[in-house]
Amino acid sequence: MGLNSIRYRVYNFNGRIEVDGEDGFMVLILIPLKGGDIFEGINSR
Repeated sequence: MGLNSIRYRVYNFNGRIEVDGEDGFMVLILIPLKGGDIFEGINSR
């Protein structure tokens, strides 16, 4: 599974993916718990 495949799956969950290769290699994936708002907190249930 390559990064393009991972990116496609993350976007299907209304998520966000960031890839950084500046000082090593980092992949950050944010997937909302419910709804479509990434910044929705746990207290909003």
